Amino acid sequence: MRDVKIRIMLFYHSIPVFIVRVAVINVLILLSLFMYISGNSPNFFLFLLSVFIIIEVFVKFSLEVVRPSASLNDNPQDIFDAFTKEALIAVFKKDNTPAFLTAVNKLKQTKFLLDKAVISENEIVSLDVPTKELTDKAAEIAKKLKGKYITSTDLLTSYLVLTEATTKLLFNKKLKEEDIINIDHWARIIFEEEEPRQFKPRYAGVGIGELLVWGWTPETMKYTRDHTYSNIKRKTMVDGRETEYKTLIDAMQKETNNNVLLVGDIGTGKSNLVENFIYQSYEGQLPKKLNHKRFLELMIGPLVAGAGNRSELETRLQAVIEEVKHSVNVVLYIPEFQNLLGGASFNIDLSGAMLPYLKDGKMPIIATMTKGEYKKYFENNALREVFEIIVLDEPGLSDALRMLFEKTEEIENENGVILSYKAVVSAAKFAKKYKMDGVLPGIAVDLLMDSANSAYTSKGRDSTVLEDDVLSKIEVTSKIPMGAPKEKEKNLLLNLESEMHKFVIGQDEAIKSISEAMRRIRAGITREKPISFLFLGPTGVGKTETAKTLARLYFGGEANIVRLDMSEYGTEDGLTRLIESGSGKFLDQIHAHPFSLVLLDEFEKADSKILNLFLQVLDDGRMTDSAGKTFSFSNAIIIATSNAGSEFIRESLVKDNSLNTTLNNKALLEYIQEQGIFRPELLNRFDEVVMFKPLMQAEISQITGIMLKDLSAKLSEQDIYLSFDQTALDMISKNGYNEEFGARPLRRFIQDNVDDVLAKKILSGEMVRGDKIVISADQSSNLQITKQA
Repeated sequence: MRDVKIRIMLFYHSIPVFIVRVAVINVLILLSLFMYISGNSPNFFLFLLSVFIIIEVFVKFSLEVVRPSASLNDNPQDIFDAFTKEALIAVFKKDNTPAFLTAVNKLKQTKFLLDKAVISENEIVSLDVPTKELTDKAAEIAKKLKGKYITSTDLLTSYLVLTEATTKLLFNKKLKEEDIINIDHWARIIFEEEEPRQFKPRYAGVGIGELLVWGWTPETMKYTRDHTYSNIKRKTMVDGRETEYKTLIDAMQKETNNNVLLVGDIGTGKSNLVENFIYQSYEGQLPKKLNHKRFLELMIGPLVAGAGNRSELETRLQAVIEEVKHSVNVVLYIPEFQNLLGGASFNIDLSGAMLPYLKDGKMPIIATMTKGEYKKYFENNALREVFEIIVLDEPGLSDALRMLFEKTEEIENENGVILSYKAVVSAAKFAKKYKMDGVLPGIAVDLLMDSANSAYTSKGRDSTVLEDDVLSKIEVTSKIPMGAPKEKEKNLLLNLESEMHKFVIGQDEAIKSISEAMRRIRAGITREKPISFLFLGPTGVGKTETAKTLARLYFGGEANIVRLDMSEYGTEDGLTRLIESGSGKFLDQIHAHPFSLVLLDEFEKADSKILNLFLQVLDDGRMTDSAGKTFSFSNAIIIATSNAGSEFIRESLVKDNSLNTTLNNKALLEYIQEQGIFRPELLNRFDEVVMFKPLMQAEISQITGIMLKDLSAKLSEQDIYLSFDQTALDMISKNGYNEEFGARPLRRFIQDNVDDVLAKKILSGEMVRGDKIVISADQSSNLQITKQA
């Protein structure tokens, strides 16, 4: 029967028949008018016109109403019994692939699918696919999406997947089979092809006599606002929260204790559940007891405003309670419920006044609060016995993506743009980098909204928001590099060792380790934890300078290092000071600059409790402050430096001048653990423990050359040209080096013996712009300053 209907419908809507239908109705209308104007009776032609209109109505509301006769769950023998009308029409044209594609692609839902995948109709190659293979794959996709029937988008998705091996269309769009199936699911959510709208009376609300049916609430209206009519224009989806929503409905149906507390962080979807409940209640789609309710939101501000004392406040609340109970049809909605339990600036706890009225089921309440507020104000409150607690945890990525699909239409309409699938996926995947202290799906919605607004501003109305637009928004806001590196950054990463060696002499292992880590980060093959190093070695061998060099080359300068001198946190109160948050504090610097280099100097001097705290930071990439707020280190590079084992390294060097790195690293770690400096579990948390070797004289000479080159560059800015001959270089490197303190005294020696002398000569006028100065050393190791002509 369905096949017959489809064939009649296709015939009826064919171009020749359509032309005949238009011609017939116009002829009948003209003949009726002509007969009327000429004074003759038009009844015969009006009768024919009426018959024609009846046929049109019959076709529209009977023949064209084609619904599946079986669902996929029934495992129908004929798979076409589970096809929607649109899918069935398309598959009827399967013998002609171009006609099949034309039939599918002219539908709104399939155009939607192609738009989201950023695929144009011209890019779809027409290939012959056996009908059974196409329908079997479509059925497999529909079942995977937990669909009841096979839709037109399932068919198109099936075609794209089956032809991918030949066309590589999805690959060229950077899409996988899973992605195109997700877009199919998105289209199912938006267009509801499985459950098409039916032409039937809609009984919404309770009618024009609503206020006469129920008790009036004049006192209540002073302190509430009607939340009902602001949520009935559009149905709010609860995809991904079906279990929580069912629990809400079940709890609200109870005869007593029919109160619900929704617990979840901002952005987890608490308000979505309430809005959908309001919509379905208004539409009469819930169990009879819950239909046609009024939802009044209690506003704490007006309730407490002007109240002289607690007694007056309780009197107001009791008046509201009495009216709500008497009206019978009111559900009281109280967001941020903690404000009535002693939270915020109101500092009032009315739980005792409310408890007696919440047990009999005559004043149902839906309240919300965050997890933190729940633990603080409600977990041990007597009100808990009369509330059903529904906890909304942060959803996983797949559920968050489904929730985002529901919000996209609203975002697109508000901003006048089209959101691509890759943009939505990027928002779900990287939202934590955009707002690190938020939760999904809320922060992903914010990211999409901001990206859509930026795209509208820069590209205009009806432009498509692409993945790059979302990544660019994250990068601008958080300063975290996103997307593929540009050519300049690629060159720096590939040559990072040589660039760093321009400033750091020796220490090849450390430079190699850092360079490889940076390449892993930007290639996207690291897990969600900070890259971390422990630099061990004597003082003055380049541990801190290595970190500074990386900051200059990659993080925009030394000013962007988040630096802690761990010797300042060696006492018991160090932990308290470290986890404090506030303007300029350590954790707030991490929050403000998530992609940063964190330098922990003299790590071994920190209190043992702080070392234990960094076990979590190095492993999970997070630290919680004293107020319970979590800060992410997942985008940071952590470098801890320590002089621990310095003597062991020197002794090893004396025994073996080659200082085999692998052997000595192992021996050094064993020594540090034996001495109780660092625990094994802490050492194992670092990605790499790097040993810095003492500097040899040749390396000191190179470091001296770098320092003197910096001095020459500074003077050249004043047009004074300074150079050093080899005798000066040898003298400075020899006298400025100290075996115990490494290269650190070099800078002081240059400052005392070169900088100070040059400063006096500049101020006295002995050295002026245009002078060429050569510094050498005599046989007595005294520096000589000579002005060249």
